Amino acid sequence: MLRKLGFTLLLLVLAGLLPAATRADAALLDMEAGLPLAYPGPIGVFNLYWKTSWDQTQMSTVDNNTRAVFTSDYAVKAAQYGVPGFSWAGSRLALGLCPQAKSLVQIQDIAAFVICEESLGGVPAEGGAVGNFGSATLIYNVIVPAGTTVQLPDGSQSCTPNGFGGFHYFTPSGPRLFPLAPPGRPILFTVVPAACAGGFLPIISHEVVEAATDPVPLPPTYWIDDSSSPSIGGRFNPANWSSLLKKGEAGDICSALYVGEGSLRERAQAAFSHAPYVGTDVGAFWSNADHACVVGTSRLVWAEFRSSGPNGPTSVTVDGTSYSLPHDQLLFHDATYQFTNPPPGAGRRYRFFGDCSGTVTFPGTVDAAAARSLACGAVLQDEVSFTASGLSGQAWQVWFNGIPHDGPTSTWVDDGTSFPFLYADVAGCTFTGASSPSPLIVTAPVTVTGNYNCPPPPPPPPVTYADVIRGDGPVAYWRLGDNGPTAKDSGPYGLDGSYEPGVTEGVAGAVVNDPDTADEFAGGGVAMPSYFGLDILGPLSVEVWAKGGPQQPYAYLVSKSDWSGTFGYSLYAGVNGTLRFFVGTGSSQITDEVGFAWDGQWHHIVGVYDGSTVRLYVDKALIASTPASGTIASSFGTPLTLGRFNGGGFTFAGDLDEVAIYDHALTTDQIHHHYNQAIFGSIYG
Repeated sequence: MLRKLGFTLLLLVLAGLLPAATRADAALLDMEAGLPLAYPGPIGVFNLYWKTSWDQTQMSTVDNNTRAVFTSDYAVKAAQYGVPGFSWAGSRLALGLCPQAKSLVQIQDIAAFVICEESLGGVPAEGGAVGNFGSATLIYNVIVPAGTTVQLPDGSQSCTPNGFGGFHYFTPSGPRLFPLAPPGRPILFTVVPAACAGGFLPIISHEVVEAATDPVPLPPTYWIDDSSSPSIGGRFNPANWSSLLKKGEAGDICSALYVGEGSLRERAQAAFSHAPYVGTDVGAFWSNADHACVVGTSRLVWAEFRSSGPNGPTSVTVDGTSYSLPHDQLLFHDATYQFTNPPPGAGRRYRFFGDCSGTVTFPGTVDAAAARSLACGAVLQDEVSFTASGLSGQAWQVWFNGIPHDGPTSTWVDDGTSFPFLYADVAGCTFTGASSPSPLIVTAPVTVTGNYNCPPPPPPPPVTYADVIRGDGPVAYWRLGDNGPTAKDSGPYGLDGSYEPGVTEGVAGAVVNDPDTADEFAGGGVAMPSYFGLDILGPLSVEVWAKGGPQQPYAYLVSKSDWSGTFGYSLYAGVNGTLRFFVGTGSSQITDEVGFAWDGQWHHIVGVYDGSTVRLYVDKALIASTPASGTIASSFGTPLTLGRFNGGGFTFAGDLDEVAIYDHALTTDQIHHHYNQAIFGSIYG
């Protein structure tokens, strides 16, 4: 790091001319009590090489790096102290007419050299008001040749092991050469020994900024120019860093802090990205604007992590590393932190408040404390869970925090607090109380159970045969349990029919334990108008319950076709005690003659056409299956008739019940279900 000594010149005749210094707790923008900076414009910087010959490559490197300093954060930030910037004034070797460097020189020798060079006109004379060092216009960088040691007033020497690399000083232009003359304009200069380790750049950058912001380093007002001096209490003591930073005293303090951080130093150097001095050590200075160390182009801040409250966090994780609290650390502005507490156990957690996580930033005002104080508190919380008993699938709610919550649910409550809640009413049930009273004093995780008394719900109505039929989507469904001239359609479209003479209503029906009746047919029928919905052209099913003795040939149970079977569909008794189902697709598509015994008992008869086969089921058994195809020819204009041929005659002798027409093919499972429901009742529903 760069260490400097800020000792008063032996020219103490000036001491009476300088204003009295006072010390304030807060850093002054001019860094000198009572000595405001009044620079008329950017301060020129001139490299003065104290030797008549110099390695030109090295000299060029030093000059180029000096110019680069002016655009860095390090120099630009000096504006906050009243410095309007820097400019390059040039460089030159010594003329050889002024005192030359020896193996050991004192500060007085360097001051005499600078004044002499100015008096000869070989370098640009520095302007400024007489006696006002805060109005200077030029800073000389005196580059001391290798092999020269600088003797300081306290007896120490430059470039010794662990010694300093450079320092800044001042002298008036008059008294040095003419002791009886009045003090002249100020001359500010830095001393940069070429033999010191670390190279020229970090020394020049550091000293130029401090020469401009701290032109008169007189104790006790100087800007911590000697951080190890016993007279100012050993400023490198970490115990003093926080209070020193808060007072804005940070020139060398910043240097000390970032140097001691190991990887932090590497990050600072990597971040200092100006091309002419990438990879070199760079100085650090204090930024009064945001109370932070500035290292190259990066800023650092002294962060203080504190826990507050009885349950406050016990540790903080900073950039992935955990530290016990309290914890103080110098950090980059982008450092992330997270306060943590040990897990409090199942059903418990901490509610954090304050600056508990985030990215380290800087205070925003000049008078703010330098340290970034980050305090986090925590409140222990318990989980309160809500359940309910006595319900049978009913939805329920519990109120808390003024909001209804669907149960089951839970919430977090600060430990030791009173927590009111209310179970909402459930329709058909009576609330009989909760396992814990409201309000609840929460001291641990707890489960509250609301108790309800609910009578058993009424049993669902039994599934009926009619429910099953309607569930499979018929286009018409005549139950034939009427009492009057109209055969009511129980399907979705109300396709009612009319009873003819020769039909007796009210006979016992086919469905077990169903009071719905059937019709007895003896020469008459039930005729339906020519409904469009019954003109089915694709797959269809015809379903009927029938009971009777032996039938005459071609006795029709359901008729909606022509006699030759070229259109429509019909279900009828064939010759010689048979049963047939057909659809008309331009020619008759008919099941084979199938023997069937009309035995005076109820039988479930279903004809199905699925577009490839006509099938006939009796009492859920498939008794006939014949290949068939094609679209059913329209039968619109031909009425559907039950118990006879639609054109008259060929009557059925017996009882019919539960007739249904479908515009789709029933499956074998559906046919079985219908039969079982009618015979065995709702247990098959």
